[in-house]
Amino acid sequence: MFCVRDPDGQLTIHVKPPLETIRTGDLRSDLQTNTQIMMNAVEEMIREYPDQWFWTLKPWKVAYPHLYREWEERRRKRKTRKKRRVSHRKKGAQPSLPGST
Repeated sequence: MFCVRDPDGQLTIHVKPPLETIRTGDLRSDLQTNTQIMMNAVEEMIREYPDQWFWTLKPWKVAYPHLYREWEERRRKRKTRKKRRVSHRKKGAQPSLPGST
C-alpha cells in the first residue's frame, strides 16, 4: 500500500497485491530474499513517482556504519556524554551543564 499526492493535493492510495514471502528454512537467505522483494516493491513506486520519494530512515546504519559517518559520529558523542553522566553519578557529583564551569 502506497500513498501518492495528486496534483490537486489529494492523496490516492495504491493497493498492490500482497508480497509473497519466501520460507525455505534458511533464515539468512530468506531474510535477504524477502528484504529484496520488499525493496523491489518500494523501488517500483519510486520509479513511477520519483518526485514524491523521501526517505527519512537509515535502515542500514548499524550493519554499514561507514555509509553513515555523521550518524556514527553523533552516536559516539552520545555514548561519551552518557559515560560522563554515569561516571559523575557514581562519584556523587552533579553533572555539569554544557557551557558551565
